[in-house]
Amino acid sequence: MEKLVFDRRYFEHLYNCSHFTQAEWKSFGKVNIPIGVSYITIGIIYEVLYIPLMFVMAKKEFIQNSCYKIMFLLGIIDIIAVFCNSLMSGYFSLVGAVYCTHPTLVYMVGVFSPSSWCGACATVLLLAFNRFLDLVSPYYSELLFNGKRTFIWLILPGLYWFYFWFIDLPCIYSSIASACFFDPFFGVSFPRNEWEYANWGLTFNNVAIILALSGMYIAIISALIAKTRMSTAATAIQRNVNLLKLKGTDRFTIRRDDS
Repeated sequence: MEKLVFDRRYFEHLYNCSHFTQAEWKSFGKVNIPIGVSYITIGIIYEVLYIPLMFVMAKKEFIQNSCYKIMFLLGIIDIIAVFCNSLMSGYFSLVGAVYCTHPTLVYMVGVFSPSSWCGACATVLLLAFNRFLDLVSPYYSELLFNGKRTFIWLILPGLYWFYFWFIDLPCIYSSIASACFFDPFFGVSFPRNEWEYANWGLTFNNVAIILALSGMYIAIISALIAKTRMSTAATAIQRNVNLLKLKGTDRFTIRRDDS
């Protein structure tokens, strides 16, 4: 998006449709009705199911909790992602679209598609951190996430989302393979440097989210195991204390009977 706004010359270099006529570009596309209908049907199901869930999470008794504020943002991002990756992809398959047959629409959808994924990754990571903190230290969880403080935290995935929306290269849908590619001319042969379309930011995101979430989940599981052991030990101690009390009561009762 940044190149479209601030570096129009380089944008025209990357997304130049003058190599073929409009009729030739249309001939490259492949209409795929089964794929298109499948994408749209799945997308509608997900969107319809998401709407009541969003209303439920927005209720006062839920949204006042920090985790529901984070999940509500995640829901907004997911709704946008499903619209781009499922509904619009289905439409592009139905009409046999490639980038140069619908350049503006395909480009804008391609901008929102990977940025929504990255924004969702950052939001999920924030949610995992929130749950971990609430598990190991309710005091610090309250200190950092109580009330409107959660909205300050939500700025972080929002900025991350905006970075990939504005700075990073889009992921362009092509009906030739019914999938998204960083090369807008995938499947069409003409001289070009395909490395210019490499998206290292998204690669970093995908590797980082795997490592970060794995580490966070390991920490959560470890905390749960530690709490379970502490709870089991406390239960055993309480059981022994109760047993000692019972024995003491028995002895006292026996002595009274003997007297």
